[in-house]
Amino acid sequence: VYDPQEITSHPKPMDKKLRIVYTGGLGGKRSVFFLEEVLNLLRRRLPAYHEKIEFIFAGDVDRKNKQFFGKDLAGIKHVGLLSYADAKELCQTARLLLVVDNPTKPTDAIYFPSKVLDYFLSKRKIWAVTPQNSATRDVLVGYPHAAFEHTDIEAMVQFLLRSVEELKTDGEYFQVNNLPERFSAQQNAEKLAQLISGVVRS
Repeated sequence: VYDPQEITSHPKPMDKKLRIVYTGGLGGKRSVFFLEEVLNLLRRRLPAYHEKIEFIFAGDVDRKNKQFFGKDLAGIKHVGLLSYADAKELCQTARLLLVVDNPTKPTDAIYFPSKVLDYFLSKRKIWAVTPQNSATRDVLVGYPHAAFEHTDIEAMVQFLLRSVEELKTDGEYFQVNNLPERFSAQQNAEKLAQLISGVVRS
């Protein structure tokens, strides 16, 4: 669950770039290698994409992901490990928050995507790269997001191009007004209290 009291004010980013932020570790099957193909195709549609789009990654990475960031791809920056407070502050500067799951069949992965709940606190639209029928997709129901599989390269490029166009508006496309109450600590505590009260009375 998320704590509604941790939701902070989120001023609109002043920069007119499409800033996409990822916070968390990258290693093993969880990687951003798919981005190289996305950016290569994006460059054909929007040659100077790095003037309008920037990716900022924060968190620990394994050797292969470190090599990926070492390619110095235009518009991509890895800032290393950040404290929880600094990572939360970085998310507040984003227009999109990126979630990357392992490209694993949901039946082969047993986990709860707590990172998504952390992102909820920033009230920003989420771009999720995750398998069909994943736990992440289930959690995102009712929250503004766009979800793709790792191989949906063309669809992700179209999403980025649409997002760049939305920069010309007032930014409402990227913001979130209401969070899913089913993951609210307050709502769940109230439901639990009601259940306990009902048991006591019976």
